[in-house]
Order: sequence, then C-alpha cells, then structure tokens
Amino acid sequence: GVRLGADTTIAALRAEGFAAIVLALGTGKVRIPTIPGSAAGIDALAFLRERPSPIDGRLVVVGGGDVAIDVARSAVRRGAEVTVLAIEARDQLPADTETVRAAEREGVVFETQVAVDALMADEAGGFRVQALRVIGVEARRPGDLQPITGDAWGELHASRVVFATGLTADLVGLDLDGLVHGPGGIAADPWGRTTVPDLFVAGDLALGAANVTRALASGVRAGYAVDLALRPGAAPPCRAPLDDAAPTHGHRPTRRSTASSEGPALSREAAMAEARRCLLCAQCSRCDACMHVVGCPAFGRGDGAANRIDPTLCIGCDYCVVLCPNQAVTIGPGAPLQPAPPRGTA
Repeated sequence: GVRLGADTTIAALRAEGFAAIVLALGTGKVRIPTIPGSAAGIDALAFLRERPSPIDGRLVVVGGGDVAIDVARSAVRRGAEVTVLAIEARDQLPADTETVRAAEREGVVFETQVAVDALMADEAGGFRVQALRVIGVEARRPGDLQPITGDAWGELHASRVVFATGLTADLVGLDLDGLVHGPGGIAADPWGRTTVPDLFVAGDLALGAANVTRALASGVRAGYAVDLALRPGAAPPCRAPLDDAAPTHGHRPTRRSTASSEGPALSREAAMAEARRCLLCAQCSRCDACMHVVGCPAFGRGDGAANRIDPTLCIGCDYCVVLCPNQAVTIGPGAPLQPAPPRGTA
C-alpha cells in the first residue's frame, strides 16, 4: 500500500537506513505519441480496465502488438466497428499471427504501414483521425519504433481512439537523479546494477516489456548483485546465459479443443539451441553456490567442468536442495542428491 514517489521517496528510504534499493516498478504506462490532439485519446490499459458497456460507431486502435489486438477484440464484442492502424507491414506485426487472424474473423479491419498524424475534433463529438503512409520504420532503441512517413494516407472518423503504442515505466515524481534511461525506463547492466551504486533495477523496468520468465530471471540476478554489493566476497552472481537469442522455433498457442501440438517436432540441433536460451529455469548454471556457500565436501567438478555430487560423501541433508537458486538439485527415493545437467547438455 506504499507508492514510491507519493508516499515515500528514495531519499527517505536511504534515511531509514536501507543500503540497497531494488526498483521493480514494471512498465505500466502506455507510450502515447506526441502528435496534435493525442491527449483526447485513451491509453490501452485504461480502456481494458473499463467496465464493459456498449460502444457506438467506429473505434480506432493505434498500434500493432498483442495489447492492440486485445483492445480491438474487446471493442468488437462491445458493439464497435474497429479499425487497427499499425506502422508495421502486415507480415511484421508484433502481435501473434493467430490472434490477428482471430480478430479479423471477428470483424476487425487492419490498415498497415500507416502512422497517425493528428486527431481533430469533428462536429459529431468524435474525431477525424488523420494519417500518413509509412515508408520505413526506425528503431531508436529496443521497443521504441519511429515511423518514416511519406504522403497522406487519408483520414477516418471515429467515436473513440485508443493508443496501444508500446509500454514504458511511469517514473513521474521519482527522485532518480544520476540514472540513465534504458529500454524499460532505467539503464542497467545484466545484473540490474545502475549508475547509482545503491540503486538496482529488475524486471520490465530494466528490460523493457518482456515475458514473465525473463522478468523473474532479472529479479534473481538483481538479488545476487545486491548480495555481492552488501557483502563483499559473497558468492558472485551466477553465470546463467544472459543473451537475448531469438527462438529457433515459433511456439504458438493452440486454441483448439484438443491437446495435440502444432508444427513439427524440433530437430536435435534446434532443441539444443532452445535449451541454451534457458534463463535460470531448473538447470544448473554453475553459479557454484552449492560449493562455495554450502561448503559440502560432496560437491566437486566432474567431466566437462560440470558440478557433480559424490554419492559416497552425500549424507542426504537436503541443504543444497533448499539453497540452490535454480532449484536444479533434486533427490529421489533411495538415491543420492544430483544436480540437473548444465544447460546445453543432453
């Protein structure tokens, strides 16, 4: 129930004696484009929080991501005629392909490679949405695409305009002097360490809008960094993979009533490439906490420099099971403890 910036401040937390502060504020603010009349539109998150009620006339959704599709389908079900305006080409829409098709089946119209240039009030109490053709898209930084526009595309009349044009952090009112802005809001290294020694960031605030797995892994890494900062000589941050390697295979959710999988099975090479993208999920990342923190003589290096447990020395105390940050150590009935294989091994 405490809001940073309103109920307390970073300076107040420091005055209370906190030696490290982790900011995990998320990206809960829609990035509204700075165009004439944009203040008259509504942001996508506010629209989705509305109590459902009938919508008359046309509703224009600006954006081409999953949130834009959520808005469009919700509006159609409330009776609106919906048009989505996106700066990307049709085959480059960031939204899931299946949800785009589902939206079209429900009656949503997509106009791609179009950039809204202005919202003008009309005599009927709605808006004239003026747009330009897009001839290219420039990525200024991750998650921040800027259209390169050409001549006029035309205009639409709409009763409401909803912006679903990317998410960013709401940092209004926060005393963040000395911090550098990044994809999600605040720039940091892979462990969440910022340019201010006692401030750390985690989750979408550091990464930009990401999936849950990446956000959780970011929090784990920030925890290691805080521990290392407050206890010099503590176990170093685990060496889990930190790159943003793209998936080798497009995993699409199925909306059928069966449990059958879609698409062909992965080849061995593709499966190994997918495994290397693991972000701390139940795999040994060789952080060495089991050896350096527990200090158990049963742990050691095996072939290929992988962590191994000597079954003749393991007494089954389970302490390493509790301590392992990746939950990579398990125990079976009548069997000694064993760590999960390192990522990328069969």
